[in-house]
Amino acid sequence: MPKLSESPLFDTIFFDNGDYYEGEAVDRVPNGQGTMYYESGATRFGFWRDGVPITRNAPDLAIPGVNDPNYTNTFSINTYRINVGYGYEAEFIAEIFEVSKYISGIRLHRNTAVLFSLNDSIYRDGLGWQEDFDGEKVFYYTGEGLTGNQVMKKGNYFLANSFNKNVFLFVKRKPNDYVFHGKVEVKRIEDAREPDKNGVERSVFKFVLRRRAVE
Repeated sequence: MPKLSESPLFDTIFFDNGDYYEGEAVDRVPNGQGTMYYESGATRFGFWRDGVPITRNAPDLAIPGVNDPNYTNTFSINTYRINVGYGYEAEFIAEIFEVSKYISGIRLHRNTAVLFSLNDSIYRDGLGWQEDFDGEKVFYYTGEGLTGNQVMKKGNYFLANSFNKNVFLFVKRKPNDYVFHGKVEVKRIEDAREPDKNGVERSVFKFVLRRRAVE
């Protein structure tokens, strides 16, 4: 995806194989948001970098606020644009947020936390969002710490004190495909008991997240 400083322009590009592209482009090469129309009749909408798609088609996800004007669904992060509901590769996420490309748990950079829910079974179990006691849609995010009782430090401490900070949530759909669920905030923190990665029961923090409305 191009940096915003490159000022992609809307263009229609026809290819020799019968395919054509409509959307943002730089020097007549797909760069930015656009749709590829294939000669076979198939289409692919998403984001492109140097003619190569870097996001999947937007799935029909039950992400709260995805079509609600009270929520921001397109974000400009360090001169890049990302959209709620789209899948991004680890290397691209690491590049735009300036965090490690080795995706795990809570990644911090300055005043920003990037959260990764790595359990891809969520996509078979309602995408992780559920109705809270007051009817609001919330996402239960387990704090960091794979073994032993979790402690309130590092990423857990950041989340617990993240009021007026930037927190973004990605949920794994399949290997190297992390769907962006938008900007979130901590509604409350619950204590829970569950097994660690070795099957030993321990205490964990459950951060109850909600989509953050437009400030």
